[in-house]
Amino acid sequence: MFNIELKAKIKSHAMNDDVVFWKWINNTTLGLVTETAVYHWTISDATSPPQKIFDRHANLAGAQIINYRTTSDDKWLVLVGISGNTTNPAAFKVKGAMQLYSRERGVSQPIEGHAAAFAEIKLDGHPQPTKLFTFSVRTGSGAKVRLRRRQNFDPSLTAVLCSCTSSRSTTMPKTPSSTRRPSTSSSRRRQSTTSP
Repeated sequence: MFNIELKAKIKSHAMNDDVVFWKWINNTTLGLVTETAVYHWTISDATSPPQKIFDRHANLAGAQIINYRTTSDDKWLVLVGISGNTTNPAAFKVKGAMQLYSRERGVSQPIEGHAAAFAEIKLDGHPQPTKLFTFSVRTGSGAKVRLRRRQNFDPSLTAVLCSCTSSRSTTMPKTPSSTRRPSTSSSRRRQSTTSP
């Protein structure tokens, strides 16, 4: 790590495994993903090495990691990956897989999906902000977006607040020939033939 303004090295570390994905998850912490695990590396000190947070779930084996997100309190984490759909490639080519992880419980939940995000909202009658988890998934019949609420950080109390489904159109509607506008080139050709 280097400080560009000071032109000085902050810290360095040699990983035992190749890092396949990395991302700043906040102003001081870098998330590092290897083929087998996820690490957090902080710049708050100059000596500490990356700390292992959790092992990758089997549902992400061989997947290309495309995103990693955390809640603001760093208690919920989600790792997102994609891979080729070898089971039914005619339906859709890219398959999404996610791993939702609770740091308090030390447990993972595999989820089928292509994208995910966390958010917080203030609900009437609730003294503390409510944690939200939203994700999208594409299947052979269409795409779905789901919004879930986490109560007291307990996966067993997950509530689905919103579920949106979008069906995939297999064919594009054809424009009737009577309503088609002539192309610019054909209009120009007609103009040139009628002009003296």
